Amino acid sequence: MARILKSETSLSSRRVRLAREMGMLRWVRWLELAGALVLLAGGIGLWVWRDIHWLALVGAGLLFAWLGHHFKMQENSLDAWTIGVGLEGEQGVTDRLATGLDDRYLVLNDVFIQFGRRRAQIDHVVAGPNGIFVIETKNWAGRIVGDETQNHWVFYAAGKDGQELFNPILQSQRQAKFVARRLREAGMDWPDMRALVVMFSEDSRWAIRNQTAPILRPAELAPFIRNAASGRSYRPEEIDAAGRWIMQDSG
Repeated sequence: MARILKSETSLSSRRVRLAREMGMLRWVRWLELAGALVLLAGGIGLWVWRDIHWLALVGAGLLFAWLGHHFKMQENSLDAWTIGVGLEGEQGVTDRLATGLDDRYLVLNDVFIQFGRRRAQIDHVVAGPNGIFVIETKNWAGRIVGDETQNHWVFYAAGKDGQELFNPILQSQRQAKFVARRLREAGMDWPDMRALVVMFSEDSRWAIRNQTAPILRPAELAPFIRNAASGRSYRPEEIDAAGRWIMQDSG
């Protein structure tokens, strides 16, 4: 079984923060709505009988605040669903790597690398005796069309219009450059480095023009890594040192 250097991800941390925010908003919305109804009822009475406006205005303000938080809850619910889909894909890929590779391989999850104002967040990096593999995971259930050289592809979910999404091949290749630069900082020589994309959903289908970089199904990932040719064999101490250096910005 492969060694997993980091299992916690930014998506799981975001989900925890989002759940806390949604829990707080539920209470705030209830208090705002209850307060708005009470103040509006009393304020309208004062307005009619004594021409006093301020209480009704405060109630209207609370109702407006409730409406804003109501839309925020809807937005958070959509974000929670999106995060859940992403987590399912990332965890599924981690599980495939853990069981499909032996302990010569080191799996790094949710890698963060920064150079000045430039930064990259990488779903997975695998370091092993036959090189380094930079993996971008997508859990897109639908049809994807595009060109490897274009910045955006078009994603068609079932029954929906096409949506432009960033080209994950270019994303993975950019991330591989960050990894290579980080290793060069430490004087490490890793000429065998590959950028690849995993489409986790069984319902994903793609037609990419001019494709040269691999786009894999989850079941294809571990065999692809194990069988990848390399210019030389990397020693265990090199693999461990590379993993520590790559993860230095990730905490």
